[in-house]
Amino acid sequence: MGAPVFNIVFGLACIAGGASGKLSLMGTQSSGALVVAGCVASAIGIYQVWRRQTR
Repeated sequence: MGAPVFNIVFGLACIAGGASGKLSLMGTQSSGALVVAGCVASAIGIYQVWRRQTR
């Protein structure tokens, strides 16, 4: 369960950092883009957990 948990935690950290406005996505200087990237990373992690549970 290492990689899915990492994706979820990393995604949540990106969402929190982007929402606070203290962090931004490199190359874009946009905190909103960081929130979107965090949502994508968390969704991938949740999908990975779900896929492992249904096997």
